[in-house]
Amino acid sequence: MRPRETLTDQREERLLEVRLACPDVTRACELARAFTDLVRNRRGSFLLEWNRQAEQDAPKPISGFAGSLRQDLDAITAGLLGAT
Repeated sequence: MRPRETLTDQREERLLEVRLACPDVTRACELARAFTDLVRNRRGSFLLEWNRQAEQDAPKPISGFAGSLRQDLDAITAGLLGAT
């Protein structure tokens, strides 16, 4: 989950090869990067939509994670928005 700009050319190329070979890896990368952005930038208002997407079409480990987030979605969203 390193920022792409920190990857060496060789690692960037390898990541592209893996993503092209496996659509599940591509989707998992997309969702993981989006979730990382939500957390790092405290964008709780986008969490519900991210969660819907992850539950609908993510590989099982990520859809399972999204399902567990749903149990406390209001609290997690509030935390990302900085509410107390």
